[in-house]
Amino acid sequence: MNIVEKEALKFNERGFYKSARTLESLKSNLTTKLYGFNRERDRLDFLKILREKTISDKEEHAKNCSGCSYDETRNIALFSIDQEIDDINRLYLTNQNRKTNLVLNKNRNYITN
Repeated sequence: MNIVEKEALKFNERGFYKSARTLESLKSNLTTKLYGFNRERDRLDFLKILREKTISDKEEHAKNCSGCSYDETRNIALFSIDQEIDDINRLYLTNQNRKTNLVLNKNRNYITN
C-alpha cells in the first residue's frame, strides 16, 4: 500500500464525514486534504480510493440500516469527490493542450497565446 492509499483510508476513517455534514464543509475538508498532494495523479488516486471506500461503506451500511442520515452525507461526499475529479481532469486536459500547442508553435518558430 503506497502513501496515497494510506492517506485516503486514514482520511476516510478519521472523520471526513463525522465533522462535516454539509456540502460546504465536506468540500472544504476535501480541498484542504488535497492541497497536500502536488501531483494531479496523486490527487486522482486519492479521490478514486476515497470514492470506492465511500461507496463500499454506503453499501455495507445499507444492509443493516432502516433509514438514517448516513446515506445523505455519503451522497454529498460522493458529489464533492466527483466534482474534484472533474475539476482535475478538466485542468489536466487544458494543460496538456497548452503543452501540445507550445510544442507545435515552437516547431513553427513562433508562439501564440
